[in-house]
Amino acid sequence: MGFGQSVNPILWSLTLPFYGEFAITWSRTPLGAKQRAWSRAALLFARPSQVPAKWLSEQERMGLTPGFLQANLSILRSQVYLLGQRQVLIESLSQIHIPTLVVWGANDLVLPYNQAQAAIKHLKQAHLTLIPDCGHIPQVERPELFTDALNQFLPSHL
Repeated sequence: MGFGQSVNPILWSLTLPFYGEFAITWSRTPLGAKQRAWSRAALLFARPSQVPAKWLSEQERMGLTPGFLQANLSILRSQVYLLGQRQVLIESLSQIHIPTLVVWGANDLVLPYNQAQAAIKHLKQAHLTLIPDCGHIPQVERPELFTDALNQFLPSHL
């Protein structure tokens, strides 16, 4: 979940009746599993051509695992619909009273950057690290910068 209603249309389109099921049927084939892995890479990474081969093969394997795609679609539909996220928890962030690090990829295509900005406004002790040239999963795409952000934040907040 993000910190606002907006999500990438690719995500909410999968929640449409029959479309998600069609995507599952295709993705359960070997060729469909490869296409699903590369499509996810294009959505989740700023530099899809540099996605680790291990990540891609794991995505293919998971896509071919019985029940995995159905479970993912069920989870997605419980959180997202045509208008975006069903439940927005931004107001709840003010209940967090400990130092909190928000790490965001500068090129996140899943959730817009304004959600990170909104989050730090609602957190009592917020710190935002924007990872350049990075998409939705900085811990995978730019692990060195993600680790640097943690190493800078944690010592002064433990």
